[in-house]
Amino acid sequence: MPILDQVLAALFVLALLGGVLWFASRRGLITPRFPGSKRTAPDPIQVVHRVALTPQHCLHVVEAKGAALIVGTFPGGMVFAPEAASFDASLQAAIRRTGGGQQ
Repeated sequence: MPILDQVLAALFVLALLGGVLWFASRRGLITPRFPGSKRTAPDPIQVVHRVALTPQHCLHVVEAKGAALIVGTFPGGMVFAPEAASFDASLQAAIRRTGGGQQ
C-alpha cells in the first residue's frame, strides 16, 4: 500500500499544479504555452535587432505597425528616428540638448 499512497500523492500534487496554472492563465498572469492553447496576437512593437556600441550606448531597430524605427539609447535618454536618413540629425539634436559630446 505505500506505493499506492505515493502515486496518489504525486497525482494530487500534479493536479494541484495544473489547477494553479489553469487559474493563472485565466487571470492573465501567465501566457499559455500548451499545445493547442489560444495564442494571443503578436506584440505590436518588436525589437528586430540590437547593436551595443558601448556598455551604455545602443542602437535598436524596432518594428512597430509594419514600420521600422531606429532607436538610439544613451545615459541621457533615447532618440527615435523613423528612417535612417533622419537619425543622424535627431542624434545630434539630442546630444546638444543633453550637453553631451565633450570628452
